[in-house]
Amino acid sequence: MEDSRKYKRLIESLKNEYFFYSHGMDGKYLYISPSVEKVLGYTVEEAFGGIVKHMTDSELNKKTIETLKKSAVGKKQKTFKF
Repeated sequence: MEDSRKYKRLIESLKNEYFFYSHGMDGKYLYISPSVEKVLGYTVEEAFGGIVKHMTDSELNKKTIETLKKSAVGKKQKTFKF
């Protein structure tokens, strides 16, 4: 339990360039770091509603959406940036 608190503090100290999230095998988000607001402009609550639904139809986003969908059903994906 202490390790998860340390990990959360570390993630939440990264303010501007990254945001982190985790989700269950059902695709539902379990955690989204507060830095999502600085990175994407969405509140944590909006992001919990689904980051994918906020994306445009650009080619880059299409690839990201496919990666997120594969990840949501348990297919391991490489680390990626979008």
